[in-house]
Amino acid sequence: MKQSIKIGLVLGLVAAAALGLGRFVEAQGAKEETPTVSAEHAQKDVLKMAAEKNLHVYINLRSGKEYSGKVKEAASHAVVLKNPTGREFYEVYIPLDAIASVEIKVRDR
Repeated sequence: MKQSIKIGLVLGLVAAAALGLGRFVEAQGAKEETPTVSAEHAQKDVLKMAAEKNLHVYINLRSGKEYSGKVKEAASHAVVLKNPTGREFYEVYIPLDAIASVEIKVRDR
């Protein structure tokens, strides 16, 4: 009987430690470097950063149309958005010369 209590206690401690470690790793991941945008950056550089950090972006086109979603790929001539808002099963190819501005959330309150 006493051995089963010890085993239960050990299993409980292991589970608690694993849960605590998971939360610690999650908290460390949340402290990643916040993205910054500078006037020195080219559009493609901002879009590549958004792709690397898996950030949600808003892309405003010169025509006035807006797309939002996560950047799948950014190259020197175009960007591809995956799962754009409202069209989750699509991807959008946007030539860079059609883009008027790119909006990225860089921090929380």
